[in-house]
Amino acid sequence: MAGLLALDTSRPMIARGIIQSGPLRAQPRKKAGRVTAQLAKLLGIPAEREAFAAVTPDQLLEARRTHAAGSSPLGGAPGFQFAIDAETLPRSPHDVLGESDVPLLIGSNTDEYRLWFTPEQLSRLTSWHLLLARLALRIPRRAIAAYRAAFPGASTGEIYGQVATDLLLRAPLTRAAASRPAPTYVYEFAWRSPVRDLRAAHALELGFVFDQLASAEARRMAGSDAPQHLADEMRDAWIAFITTGDPGWAPFGAERSTRVLDAQSATVPQRRTTGLDLLPD
Repeated sequence: MAGLLALDTSRPMIARGIIQSGPLRAQPRKKAGRVTAQLAKLLGIPAEREAFAAVTPDQLLEARRTHAAGSSPLGGAPGFQFAIDAETLPRSPHDVLGESDVPLLIGSNTDEYRLWFTPEQLSRLTSWHLLLARLALRIPRRAIAAYRAAFPGASTGEIYGQVATDLLLRAPLTRAAASRPAPTYVYEFAWRSPVRDLRAAHALELGFVFDQLASAEARRMAGSDAPQHLADEMRDAWIAFITTGDPGWAPFGAERSTRVLDAQSATVPQRRTTGLDLLPD
């Protein structure tokens, strides 16, 4: 949806948009090209469309696993992101959303990173890794202190993950919501899954939004006892926004109103903003 809203050709056809945990920044062509070149090298093929088209899906997935091994979002992990292209995406969504008059429902999950890192990987992240990421990305020292205060008792790996979550998702969506001329409704999905310590991980909300908690896919992430009333609430809010433009809570404005979706949901001023507001753009 962010990509469609960024295009002059498709934006006029969109009445309202919903963006769930979607990165808003497109990568410059040169940076995106490095990822393509690295994958081509791993596959032993030229970095050309025809060569990639001739590779099997299994080979592509294995190359992707090898490419991403040992990397992380804060360390510049190769990922699936938008790339600037003169024909298909001339401007990054994060630049366009602030100008768009299309009403928007946008949000992220509290613990997005728990799908990106296993508990074992989190335990291996040290203060040294966090320092390197902070220096490379020019994150102020006081921002890290604010995250530690917001998550008392969290390990260094968990702080690293929360910073990654906010840098990639929550900070960009907050800046977009604060700058938009059109009504913008922000949510934070906070319900904690009991499965594999996923907590409120990336993609966990999908089973709730689409009222599919009984499906095998949802149970793998949410378990067998996820709250149906939360699925009902989210389904109804999303449908209300699609049909009327109002999901049932105040739009994001000076008070930074945010719907925290949990076993007991509430509309509150956006949470944990001290460190968030110190992150670089």
